[in-house]
Amino acid sequence: MDSTFIYHQQGKDSMYKIWHEFGNRVMFLYVNQANGSFVTHEKISPLKTGALYFVGSKKSHYTVPDNIDEYIRDKLFLSVSRFETIRTICDTNNRFKDLFENDKLVYAQIPPHEQKKIGALFLELQNHQSDEHYFEALLVSVCAKLLVYLDKYAMHNLPVSTTSNFVFKAIEYINKHISEPLTVDEICTAVFMSKYYFCRKFKKTTGLSVMEYILSTRLSLAQEMLLEKKMTISQISEQCGFSSLAYFCNVFKQRNGKTPSQYRKQGTNQKN
Repeated sequence: MDSTFIYHQQGKDSMYKIWHEFGNRVMFLYVNQANGSFVTHEKISPLKTGALYFVGSKKSHYTVPDNIDEYIRDKLFLSVSRFETIRTICDTNNRFKDLFENDKLVYAQIPPHEQKKIGALFLELQNHQSDEHYFEALLVSVCAKLLVYLDKYAMHNLPVSTTSNFVFKAIEYINKHISEPLTVDEICTAVFMSKYYFCRKFKKTTGLSVMEYILSTRLSLAQEMLLEKKMTISQISEQCGFSSLAYFCNVFKQRNGKTPSQYRKQGTNQKN
């Protein structure tokens, strides 16, 4: 399908605290109610009421709401080709081209006086889902308005709290050294924090312990490399920092339900 719409989804995501991307789709995410974090490999952004996100097709991410049961959001998924068609129609002077390239994440915090307008857009989509022809026309209009809101309120330089600052630095350090053996003590030294305080704040911000985050990041990177890189599985295992090929294959199958070779084969078949 070219588009999928989910209105007022509440509770736990199927990919809760697991790195994931959408492959051939992009997503508009509007947060009706939440507090927490939106985590990518590059940064952590606020997950809070009034947040509007555009998530590119290749942008690995996961969300960490403070209270899962109170997390309410609207999601609109579009195929990459459909999104590009709509963007082109709405963007005759290429105003949005750089901001909404498919590998991008765009975060906007919608001010309170505009939040009802965003909510009304998604409610209108919900009310007309059964009318296929009208829904498709409405979709173009809603997407055009969301692009304008994202462009207007995009948060390019977020203020960073002291707590978040050292978590950002830790994530940067982990990404830079992901192919190497990593320990909590080493990371704490790199960000100049005590181990107890660092581990507690890291888990509160990212939803994962330091070692869970490292493992999840390695698996996410391995998934990408299996589909995009012409490397052997052994080379990918080493590049992603796994201690042995056997360990890599074991944890990869536990997470994905497939061995690395099966995952690569399925991905190749889907492309062809």
